[in-house]
Amino acid sequence: MAQEYSRVEKSGLQMFERFEYTKSLPDQEKIEIIRAAVRLGEKRAGELKDEFCSASPSQILSMQGIRILEEDDRDNTRPDFVKFAEFHVKQKKVLLNSQVLGAVSLQMERNLVKEMILCHEMYHYFEMFRWGRTGDSFKRKVKLFQMIPVTRRILPAEEIAANAFTKAYLKLEFEPQELEQIYFKSAAE
Repeated sequence: MAQEYSRVEKSGLQMFERFEYTKSLPDQEKIEIIRAAVRLGEKRAGELKDEFCSASPSQILSMQGIRILEEDDRDNTRPDFVKFAEFHVKQKKVLLNSQVLGAVSLQMERNLVKEMILCHEMYHYFEMFRWGRTGDSFKRKVKLFQMIPVTRRILPAEEIAANAFTKAYLKLEFEPQELEQIYFKSAAE
């Protein structure tokens, strides 16, 4: 009988498909990683809520000296992938993709879209400067090119935790990764 997965688990499994080296992990192991990453993201959201009261992600990033800039993503050539934002550690800035903001804002309030994207990037900021990389907690032996055994950080865990963090911090009633679906739907129209 086929396993029934929650929306979060289905979305997490899709993230594992984006990385060649994680595709071959057994589904049960992926589900365990997804659940642990979600718990971690939710826990960290609670910690930052306690620390920063109800400050918005843009306010917190500004307090940390991070500049928030918008720019057009000129390298948007993959039809199945879009970059919502990019966190530049050394330059202490987040670049928001203004094309994405514009497209998704046709369906949702622009400031909410912006804060969701910034909240996700805020998670990565605190990974780098406080908590350590989430993927380091989820190292696994995998096979590169389906034959070379290596130990790798499970990068999907970082994205799954950042999404869970965003949902919990902003008290969203939907999954943050739904922004992708909204974007691709609006881009196709």
